[in-house]
Amino acid sequence: MWSVYTLYNPLANDKKFYIGLTNNIARRINKHHTGKVYFTHWDYKNWKLVYVETYLSRDDAARREQSLKNHGQAIRQLKVRIIESINLAK
Repeated sequence: MWSVYTLYNPLANDKKFYIGLTNNIARRINKHHTGKVYFTHWDYKNWKLVYVETYLSRDDAARREQSLKNHGQAIRQLKVRIIESINLAK
């Protein structure tokens, strides 16, 4: 199984999001939390896993990851859903 996941950093000035792809979500999140991922190492203690989609094939997961990273509307919609969900949980 492959996962496309989204991390959220509520303490960053612009409330950063990170989108990634992995076949072992637990191992990958551990790498983020220990500062071993280049794009999130600068503030690794504050990243929260907020969204995961699971796919049977790597190709499908990679297409979705690229869709989120390269298509503004897709990421905007996801960010709105995540932020609304976080606000409802408070």
